Amino acid sequence: MTQQRETVLVAQQELGRVLAHWRGSAGHGQHGLVDLLKRAVHDGKAPGVHPYTRSSLANFEAGRQRPDRLFCEWADVTLKAGGQILLAYEAMEQAVATLHERSRPAATATATEWRRADHHVAQAPVVSPLDDVILNAFAGSETSGSDDMLEGRVLAAHHSAAEQDNGLSVVVVGGFAGSGKSEFARFLSAAARWARLNKDTITRPVVEQLLIALGSDRHDRHSDLYLTKVRPCEYRALMDAAMENLDAGVSVVLDAPFIRELSDEAWMTRLTNNCKARGAKLSVVWVRCDVESMYDYLSYRGAARDDWKLSNWQDYIATIDPDFRPAVPHYLVDNRLNAATTLVEQADRIVKAMRHGE
Repeated sequence: MTQQRETVLVAQQELGRVLAHWRGSAGHGQHGLVDLLKRAVHDGKAPGVHPYTRSSLANFEAGRQRPDRLFCEWADVTLKAGGQILLAYEAMEQAVATLHERSRPAATATATEWRRADHHVAQAPVVSPLDDVILNAFAGSETSGSDDMLEGRVLAAHHSAAEQDNGLSVVVVGGFAGSGKSEFARFLSAAARWARLNKDTITRPVVEQLLIALGSDRHDRHSDLYLTKVRPCEYRALMDAAMENLDAGVSVVLDAPFIRELSDEAWMTRLTNNCKARGAKLSVVWVRCDVESMYDYLSYRGAARDDWKLSNWQDYIATIDPDFRPAVPHYLVDNRLNAATTLVEQADRIVKAMRHGE
């Protein structure tokens, strides 16, 4: 089996070398070719092709990762390779098939057994090109005390996602501190089965150490130092994580105040364009809450980063506008104490509206 795996690796590296050669001959850098691909996908000129990132292309060319056929077909035509990229791809596929024949029976049985045991799904034929990609990937791997049921879970998750595919979505959930935006984002993420990216979860440990290094309190969230030097980095990290999820075909719910951002037309335009380039629809949700409810919630959660706000409540609320609304089309969620419906009910309603394009 080792010899077959080495043959696959050599063929994979050769495909990468051919791809890099024709990309260079066409005068494109890796970023340039990826930009061409994303524009082609966005304009409908590359149907079915995944909008790979620069890092994916680098992995293809280094032989660390195998591209799929649709990408190779697009690259061959775009780079005017005269079929050379496709020939290298076919050679790699032949090497994979040889390896696959030796290992596929056990792997396929594992996937089938998992489906029957856990999901009561009858054995089904391969239904998409990605099935073979998944099987080939596991055929070239070894299990050394690891979970040999992973292949079945990946296949089942892929089929489930394909059946429920409504396109990629980015949902920006904003609101003041204590408004309940994070609670609503959790409900929304659970209802839609989309990844939730919370700014504080992603950045807080680094932010606190950065504030200390800059000579400030690690819980500072109100000084000019935080607002001008640290806060922009938090949002950049959050948005970069969101774009990486989209590049992987994963919809996201973004959980942060977004107060400045939702007032900034240029920022919203950039985000809209970045989403469109990845074939994703952008939606904005604003969580409305009264001042008294926000105070009660902040007091209840007892987070150290809220100490300044609670100790200087009148000064803090003088800096915010409780009647603020985003300067873009948005869904409005009412989380005041006397709200007519619960957050869960509102999350379910908004998910249904988004899926129907309302």
